[in-house]
Amino acid sequence: EWIKATFATAQTVRAIRVGGGSIAGFGSISTYLNGKTLQYSTDDANWITLTPISGVLDSGPNQFVLFPIQPTTARFWRIASSSAWLGTSEFRFFN
Repeated sequence: EWIKATFATAQTVRAIRVGGGSIAGFGSISTYLNGKTLQYSTDDANWITLTPISGVLDSGPNQFVLFPIQPTTARFWRIASSSAWLGTSEFRFFN
């Protein structure tokens, strides 16, 4: 399972922000986000793991967590999970 973002052309990313919170009928997002991984790919087939996601809460100052990364240029980005459930309220990229 994954949530994927695809850019029209490769973009250099220096940080990614994901978010917790609550979705009606789904529940607390942090439960389905912490423990997942941020990944990128240049060909949409071979994925490289950047960092595990942790520390996201459903309210307060850690509802949205910024993960700084080494500058990485790629067209395809995703949050990946080895389980069937995955959620986020934000998937934002910063250069």
